[in-house]
This record gives sequence, C-alpha cells and structure tokens, in this order.
Amino acid sequence: LDRAGAALPAFARIDSCVILEYSHRCQGACADILQELLVPDGAGWLAGLEWPGEQALSGHSDGDAVAHAIVDALLAAAGLGDIGTHFGTDRPEYHGAHAEAFLGRTLALLGEAGFRVGNVSVQVQARRPRFAGRRAEAEAVLSRALGGAPVSVSATTTDGLGFTGSGDGVAAFAVALVVAAR
Repeated sequence: LDRAGAALPAFARIDSCVILEYSHRCQGACADILQELLVPDGAGWLAGLEWPGEQALSGHSDGDAVAHAIVDALLAAAGLGDIGTHFGTDRPEYHGAHAEAFLGRTLALLGEAGFRVGNVSVQVQARRPRFAGRRAEAEAVLSRALGGAPVSVSATTTDGLGFTGSGDGVAAFAVALVVAAR
C-alpha cells in the first residue's frame, strides 16, 4: 500500500473538489447539483445554451449547473478556491449572469495565476433537456468561452433514478486539466 501511495500523484481536497498535481499540470474535479430548484418562469440555461420551453434552474445567476461545475473544476485545479469565492451571492454584478461571464472571468483568473486550460470534460445528469441534438453546439459555446480549449459534454438520464431521473433537478460533474502557461 505504501508503494502504491508513493506512485500516485500528490493530491489535496478543496471544498468538494479534488486536485491532482503533476509536474506542470493540475487536474480538478467538481460537481454542481441543483435539486428541486426548477422555477416555472424564466429561460432555461444549461451548458451555455438557452433551452426554450425548459424550466429555469434557480440560482443567483442563470443556474447553469454545467458552467458552474466547469468553473469549480478549473478553480480547484489551479488552487484558486471555488465558485463562491469569486462569484458568490455577495457579488451583485453576477446576478442573472450567463456562462460566458463566469467562464471568461475564470479564464482570466487562471491566466493571472500562470495557468491555461488544458481541457474540460463534463457530464450532465438530467431527464431534460435532451442533449443529443445540441451536444456539438454546447461544446463549441463552452470551448469558445474558454479561449478555444477542448470541451467534451456527455449526458445521461440516470434511467429514472433519483431526483435527476425524476426530473426534479439537474446534476453536472466536471473534470478539468490546467497547465502552466509558459
């Protein structure tokens, strides 16, 4: 067990996020879960896209769980705290803000700390909206907001299990790699 532990990269926990440190790159993993926070009025936003006809997710901003999970994973990977540190409810300028605002500012924070985005992978767990028809569009919007870094979006319904499967909420899980911006 000691040999196995020595072979693994160093790791640390920041809030609900995990950071793995390698020589010049760091990986962060985070989740954003909005349960039973669907609101009847307003536009539904997820993965940087507006989803006409879908209920909005409640939140200080637009409630985009995908963007929030990506922000948390990037910030954790760089050791820069979490979304609440930089975009909390005490920051009125982010009230109602969309993914581009959060991702753009996060990209700037990474740059100031000497990092750039390597890549991001995010999984959405939700009964609705259905992502298959808009996956490429979501990936393009998120990638553009992150300065062209590769972004992969996958989705699952959880086959009716839990609050995401019943349609009572959305969960998003993101893993991000940041590298030294030489």
